[in-house]
Amino acid sequence: MFKLTIFKKLRNPIIILGSVRDYHAIDWYLNLYKINQNTIFVSDCNCGEGIENQMPTNHSYIQLIPLDNLLLGSQSRLANIWRNTLKILILPINSILFLSICIILKPKIIHAHPLYYGLICKILNQKYIVTPQGSEILVRARNNKLYKLLAGFILKGAKHITTDSILMKKTINNFYKLDSFVVQNGIDSSNILKIKENKPIYKDEYLLSFRSIHANYRILEILKTRNYSSPEIPIYFVYPSFDNDYFNEVKRYLKPFDRLLGKVEKKRLFSLMANSIATISIPISDSSPKSVYESIFSGAPTILQDNPYQDHMTDSMKSRVISFATSDIKNSNWLSDSIKEAKKICKEYTPCKSSYEKFDSEFILNAIYPKLYI
Repeated sequence: MFKLTIFKKLRNPIIILGSVRDYHAIDWYLNLYKINQNTIFVSDCNCGEGIENQMPTNHSYIQLIPLDNLLLGSQSRLANIWRNTLKILILPINSILFLSICIILKPKIIHAHPLYYGLICKILNQKYIVTPQGSEILVRARNNKLYKLLAGFILKGAKHITTDSILMKKTINNFYKLDSFVVQNGIDSSNILKIKENKPIYKDEYLLSFRSIHANYRILEILKTRNYSSPEIPIYFVYPSFDNDYFNEVKRYLKPFDRLLGKVEKKRLFSLMANSIATISIPISDSSPKSVYESIFSGAPTILQDNPYQDHMTDSMKSRVISFATSDIKNSNWLSDSIKEAKKICKEYTPCKSSYEKFDSEFILNAIYPKLYI
């Protein structure tokens, strides 16, 4: 736990309010810190449910009352219900604690990642920016009227809203008549290209799945189709998190040569992407997935189902994509056909200048910084 005293010398900082378990929130904070070091991260959780603390050890942050010791050991439907119940119960206490932090530091603005932390800001009548997760708007607000009302309450209180896709922007405008900034989940293009420079020129015979092992990402469908149409092709699984019940079902369809790699460092992930015959991502719901852009920049042919976010890729990025219609997933040969197409485009790839400008994390945040924080 990091104490407030080490931050007292800062005045009117930008506060990022979220969880240090949240990779996207930490990534935003680290890129923002490069622009303005008068930036502080405030978190409630440190780790738990198999998800590690994402904050680099050379950065400090302010800790609210954590839930870590009360969370279950892995992700599951029960774990989700339990975590959400705990966060509701502790909301009044952490809100009061966060208010005391705001009174002392007098933040210039607070940026909440995602809606739950925006609710704290709204309750305390603080000036805030909010960045909702894709599922909060595209799934929960669409399917649950009470959640839709709560999301509107939070979004309408924000000075600015940022989203990671045109689809989210349009949905928020349709639901609430509110405008938002589209800020792509940027990638660390320089490190990806460094990995590419040192990789072997050959392609190993494996597919790479790099999404969490949850039902949303259709891991079972990938395995069942592979076992039917391309049983000789290994699949390597990199996954930042997993649902325990779903994971147990997935294990039934694995072959001996498949590899469960779990969470890996970014450098290794980029190398695995660059050396695969193709990567694959076919979730039920997706807004603007950072890992897909990392895959494309690594040079890997990337198997995707049709999704609106693909329309905003540059032409050079689209040249690395093997895309199929959502309805085709019922066709048992969609994966083998995709692998054949991937092998046709396995060649060296360098992203064009417009790709960097659109998807590099530092470029993106430098461009949006004056609109959000000044």
